[in-house]
Amino acid sequence: MPAYNSMAFIVAWIIFSALGYLSGFLLSVPIHECGHLLFGLVSGYRFVFLRLFRFLFYRDNKKLVVTHSTPVQGIAGQCIMCPKSDATGVFLYNAGGFLANLIVSLFCFWLCYVLLNTNTLALTFYFLGFGLVNLLTAAINLFPKTNPIPNDGRNLLELRNKEARKAFLIGLKVNARLTEGNSYSVFSQTELLPAISADKNNYMVANQYILLALYYSEVNQLEKAEAVLKNLDISKLPVIYQGQVQVHLLYLALLKNDLGLARSLYTEAVQLVLTSGEFDLLCIRAAFDILVQGHPALEILKQLEEMANRFPTFQRARAMADLAQLKRLIQKNSAWFQF
Repeated sequence: MPAYNSMAFIVAWIIFSALGYLSGFLLSVPIHECGHLLFGLVSGYRFVFLRLFRFLFYRDNKKLVVTHSTPVQGIAGQCIMCPKSDATGVFLYNAGGFLANLIVSLFCFWLCYVLLNTNTLALTFYFLGFGLVNLLTAAINLFPKTNPIPNDGRNLLELRNKEARKAFLIGLKVNARLTEGNSYSVFSQTELLPAISADKNNYMVANQYILLALYYSEVNQLEKAEAVLKNLDISKLPVIYQGQVQVHLLYLALLKNDLGLARSLYTEAVQLVLTSGEFDLLCIRAAFDILVQGHPALEILKQLEEMANRFPTFQRARAMADLAQLKRLIQKNSAWFQF
């Protein structure tokens, strides 16, 4: 092994540590999301899909399919699973991400210890860099953060509350069913309605109210949907949930053809949410652009239809449903449109 003060040592330290940091940075997200997947499966959760950068993994007729996906702003990785009816494993599923990063980092540090007194100095530096990045990723996700999006550590704190656990599980189930092409109407009002004792300032409970409002919107009970959203104190919610509430109030204004209200609700925060890349939000953005801004409807709808057709089979049905709803909204408010 070269002397610690030699040029060979310094060059090896720089090159292989940099390689370790770089590969650790690229792989820490897949490791994190696969941790959620693994611990979710252990807890009995059903796999829906896994997003890793531009790749999407899902099951089609019990076969694993890998395809390219449309990137969603701010989301490098995402593991969507559907829980069982009870709350078994909810903590383990949430902790799975940072536990995977922590386990990998500890394994790397153990390898560094084993290799330290051997002639594999390059590997020692490499695993040190790789382990440090994963340890940092675990720490970032473990220590609670609320804004703009709550992390795993914050979720674990909130999940100590019974009603928050119930709301979190309902959110996972709804997300899974929507992803698989279903609508909100497959759920009942009773399933989505939070308990009277639930704290609306808890963002998990607030998310359940947002889902309830979306259910009311879909079954054309717009007044109920608006009342639910306006009953939330968004100043006490994380930024991401504030934006969601404001976006859906904007959509309700469009459904009621109140274009003046819609224009006033089109704030910078709402614009930021609408550019996230999720298809249902792109449809709301398109409705505003067409009905309020006067942008060409046929051109926008053609672009959205082309995007929906590029989605994998299990997502295409829901995207087409969102697109059909957008067309109905445009026809309702501008009767001369024919699609």
